[in-house]
Amino acid sequence: MKKRLITASCVLFWLALWQVGAMLLDQKILLVSPIEAAVRLIELVPSADFWGSVWFSAGRILCGFALGLLTGTALAILAGKVRFVKTLLSPLVSAVKAVPVASITVLALVWVSSRNLSVLISFLISLPIVYSNMLEGIESLDPKLTEMAELFHVPAGRRFTGVYLSQLLPYFRSAARLAMGLSWKSGAAAEIIGIPSGSIGEKLYEAKIYLETADMFAWTITVILLSWLCERVFLLLVNAGAELVSGKIIIHRHNPHSEISPAVPAEISAVGLTKKYGENTVLDNFSRTFPAGKITAVMGSSGCGKTTLISLLTGLLKPDGGSVEITPEGTRFSAVFQEDRLCGNLTAAANIRLVCGNSRSDEEISKALNAVGLAGCGGKPVREFSGGMKRRVALVRALLAEHGAIVLDEPFKGLDEATRELVMSYCREMLAGKTAVLVTHDMEECEALSAEIVTL
Repeated sequence: MKKRLITASCVLFWLALWQVGAMLLDQKILLVSPIEAAVRLIELVPSADFWGSVWFSAGRILCGFALGLLTGTALAILAGKVRFVKTLLSPLVSAVKAVPVASITVLALVWVSSRNLSVLISFLISLPIVYSNMLEGIESLDPKLTEMAELFHVPAGRRFTGVYLSQLLPYFRSAARLAMGLSWKSGAAAEIIGIPSGSIGEKLYEAKIYLETADMFAWTITVILLSWLCERVFLLLVNAGAELVSGKIIIHRHNPHSEISPAVPAEISAVGLTKKYGENTVLDNFSRTFPAGKITAVMGSSGCGKTTLISLLTGLLKPDGGSVEITPEGTRFSAVFQEDRLCGNLTAAANIRLVCGNSRSDEEISKALNAVGLAGCGGKPVREFSGGMKRRVALVRALLAEHGAIVLDEPFKGLDEATRELVMSYCREMLAGKTAVLVTHDMEECEALSAEIVTL
């Protein structure tokens, strides 16, 4: 509310300044007052000629904008996947950004008729904006979230919306907002140069020729209002899509036929595992069996290879020597990673549902969050959470996912003492009879979970 009042005050300030300027100049042929411009606009609105010009210009400018949006996004995806495409398009995008609109418009008149000129100009103006913003978003995608999705076997559809689209939507929103305003600005300028019959540009040109200053201001205000209205409507749709993707709008419902059946606890055997990073040998001929249905804690000093070990066990890393044998074959892993690896634009519940699908009801997810002290937080984006809250969401996600074995890399880090006890109690209940490999520095955690200790 306060923000709206400030915005309204700023608008009123500039309108007042315009009014004062018109009164001081006292030359209507040069500058009319905002009241006179508004009166003239009100006179124009009821006429069929006014709406004919609005539909003519709006249809073509929005068509160019939509083409730029789709083409720019498609090229950005291609450039993000193929480096040669990015290199190839770089000079073209830079040239389109640098060339003045007037120059592009004059050149474009050679290729297209004046009636469709605004389509081409709006397209050429919006294309590099969308391309640059979307490419930046694609290049900033977090590969660790992709790795998380692979470990949890997240289906392609959920992976696209939850992992990729949720990260790209802010870039898309920013690109669309800027491109929409510039499309209207450049499209109207193109019409003034091309003067297609029945367009807003033609009306502006005629007002200038016949010195109808009130008309010129009225049509300019029309362009501004149309640009603002189109931007608001489009962003409303984008924001609705963002809320749908984030999980704020719930469309998933529990499917009783997709209940998670308790998986058979797996036995994991590391046989002669060796892993090197350059000249540094992190693990050297490590062998160990992690028994089915038991919790095994891996302890050791920092840098001794604990995280590397569980990455090898889950298949996220390939060993330089040795092997990992898992019984039964095809066992699914779940994990709490060293980092939280949550999708920041998704809600806490949506992060959990990303890996669980419809196999967990809303009530189950809510109950699990309550159990770790996150009551009422399921519908909030995790980017708003503290580090400890994110850690608990990551833990709940891992425990509710389907798995025959689970790895937990310092799952209780960042939690205060009272919260840690609450979370450990929940973990003890959920891990009963499960195969788990716990990485920790804390003997108290091992005792609380009755874990067998392996020291690296």
